[in-house]
Amino acid sequence: MSRSDRWHDLDRDMDQMIADVLAMPEEKQHTPAVKGSFTPAETLEHMALTEAYYLPMALKASLDGQRGRAAKTSFLYPFVIKKLASAQPMPTISQMSPAEERPDPHRAADHWRQVRKKLKDAVGDLDDDTTVLKHPLFGRMGPADIVEIHTAHLAYHRARI
Repeated sequence: MSRSDRWHDLDRDMDQMIADVLAMPEEKQHTPAVKGSFTPAETLEHMALTEAYYLPMALKASLDGQRGRAAKTSFLYPFVIKKLASAQPMPTISQMSPAEERPDPHRAADHWRQVRKKLKDAVGDLDDDTTVLKHPLFGRMGPADIVEIHTAHLAYHRARI
């Protein structure tokens, strides 16, 4: 599968999740399906915040000489992918938690789409195995790794809304 196909599939899944949340009755948009989880509206904002977390790292990689090196994820990366696939509760760092108690789902959806575009633009047209960012836990990530982690993350939240 080419990188553009991966992004295409991830964009399609994002659009489907957004459509599903926006089609829900308003009260359901603001009610967690699983106790202790984000509401569907909060999930849209969380997805935008999570992808936005990667942007500064992608921009910094080109400045500190990381960009262009062979991508090599850390030993933690496959464990996180597996944990996301389990759909079991996972902690969220504060930078990725919605600040608003009842975020507007339309605004959250727009925010997510804007961040996704910026992330794709920041990653550029590099090969999948070329470092585009250095993650503090996951190591040197290439475009394929970024798509994989966000695909797993999206599937995790789809199962929880």
